[in-house]
Amino acid sequence: MATTGGNGGPAPSASAPQGQAQLSVLGQYIKDFSFENPNAPRSLAPNQTQPAINIQINVSAQQLAQTDYEISLKLEGKAESAGTVLFAFDLTFAGVFRVQNVPAETLPRRRRRSQRPRRASDPCPRPALQAFAPDLRTSK
Repeated sequence: MATTGGNGGPAPSASAPQGQAQLSVLGQYIKDFSFENPNAPRSLAPNQTQPAINIQINVSAQQLAQTDYEISLKLEGKAESAGTVLFAFDLTFAGVFRVQNVPAETLPRRRRRSQRPRRASDPCPRPALQAFAPDLRTSK
């Protein structure tokens, strides 16, 4: 019988070469979710004007242990037409990841409260994250 790791993936191999960078997903979850449709059913009727849609995406990292990090992806959105809110949503999806054999200076540091959240247009904050997820960078 095969052994599985977190989320049903294969268990980490004991034969993995020492010193090789490893990223393991320990868990994924919806941390917060809300959806509002305050003017339903009127907001569902056909409309002649295009709604104004605003979507914000933020990513944050929090160190939980020496090798474990919680990475949160926060999506917020709102659609309005003629000053009326059609819908609004808020979703925070998070995962706990174990990062091993990666130099500490390339890992995300705990964000100070005074720092602003990351935006989708910001460059990737750390080289280690680029190595694991090069598509996080946005082309201009």
